[in-house]
This record gives sequence, structure tokens and C-alpha cells, in this order.
Amino acid sequence: MKKLNQTLIKSLLQVILGMCISFQAELTAQGLLAKKVIQYQSEGSWKDARQELNSYDAQGRISQTIYQQMKDAAWNNQTKMAFSYDEQSGLEKERIFYQWKDGKWISNLRFRAERDRHDRLINELIDQFREGEWKLSRKNSTTYEQAGSVKSDQTYYNLKDGTWSKSYKDEYLFEGKKLVEKTGFQMREGTWKKSLITSYNYNSQGERTEESISRVTAEGILEWRKTSFTYKDGTKTAGLVSVRKNERWLESEKHFFHYVSR
Repeated sequence: MKKLNQTLIKSLLQVILGMCISFQAELTAQGLLAKKVIQYQSEGSWKDARQELNSYDAQGRISQTIYQQMKDAAWNNQTKMAFSYDEQSGLEKERIFYQWKDGKWISNLRFRAERDRHDRLINELIDQFREGEWKLSRKNSTTYEQAGSVKSDQTYYNLKDGTWSKSYKDEYLFEGKKLVEKTGFQMREGTWKKSLITSYNYNSQGERTEESISRVTAEGILEWRKTSFTYKDGTKTAGLVSVRKNERWLESEKHFFHYVSR
């Protein structure tokens, strides 16, 4: 079970990393998100744990996100994502993922966008910086419902010995333009095995109020993690993360969103 949990968490992190630009776009539609502060609970009180700092270009597009961790009463750099855009379409063209090491940023991953004639993102080619150069290592491929902008699925591939092998897949369920469910599958022994189910709830204003993640195991579907969001005047201001342990929901993290005007 421990090995399964580690594999699920690794897959979840891969999905989050692959979709982080979509997450940013959702937030910036409500205003320019300058900072997200994440707290954890320790000895009955909430303490700062991590934060994300966003910068924007003259067009209001996100140009950089720096991820920091609280250590020794100070914020310390961990990773950074830098974004660049196509001059003609204005759409994201590339982002580079850096790690902070020995007082400087070290290139780690590069995401290159491939789009179809409708400007829909169909592939993200992921290069890893090794031995002084970029080497293609993974890709994320997305398909859509007919000619629309609604996703139907996204498949994650690893490149090994010159061959693409499927590792993970998400299938999406929409009601209109609202994503209501995402089902994740792992490729095991040549077969897709359902692993995670994420459900999304909205209020009457169409604001996403909750994301709930369940794990699919041999014992059945087990509730695992949920995040509840609060809003003020249509702007997301906070999130509360809870995890399921011993048949109880335990508060795990608090997220606080700070905005600047355009």
C-alpha cells in the first residue's frame, strides 16, 4: 500500500506540474495573483510553510512564478517557472522550470507548446537539462471534444530508448464549460488502471468552491483530499485543504491568495 501511495502522489504531482499554466490562467482571470501563501498546522497553530510569488509582463500575462519555503524564520527559494509567449498569437510558447542550488537558478525542465490550427494546446514537449543541453524526455498530449475548446483527455508519455510509452492519463467530464470530474489512470502492464477521481463543485455564481480527490484502490474508492475555496466579491481569497485519515477529515493546509490590480 505504501508503494501504491507513493506512486499515486508522484503521478498527482506530475499532473499538477503539467497543468500549472491552466491553474494560473484561471486565477488571473479574477485579477493579478501576486502571492499565494500556504500554511500548515503544527502543535495546534497555523504556521507559514510555502509561498508562490508571481510577476507579470506589460500585457498582464504571467512571466514568472517563484516557489519558496519557510526555513529558519526566512523565505528560501526552491523552484521557479519562467514563461514566454508567441509574438503573433500572444499564447504561451515555452516555460522553463528552475531549481535553486548554491545561490543560483539551475535549469531543470523546459515545456514547449505545440498547437493546432484552432490554437488549442495539443502537445507539451518536456525537455530535461542534462550534460549541458536540453534532451527530450516526456510529453503531454491533449485531445478535445470535436472543434471546441473542451478537453476530453490528456495523456502523459515518457521517452525511453527512442520510444514513447504511456504513463498516465486524465479523462475530463464537463457540464457546459465547467469541469465537474477528472479521472486519472495509470498504465500498468499494458492496461489503464483507474487511480484518482477528482470532483469539482460550484456555487450559484459559477465559482469553484471545492475540489475533492479520491483514490481508487483494491479496497474500493477512498476519499483522500479535498480543498474548499472562499470568495469575496467574486475573487478567490482562501482555500482550506483537508485530508482523510482514520475515517476523519483533518485540516492540513490553509491557502491565502493576494492580488494586485491590473
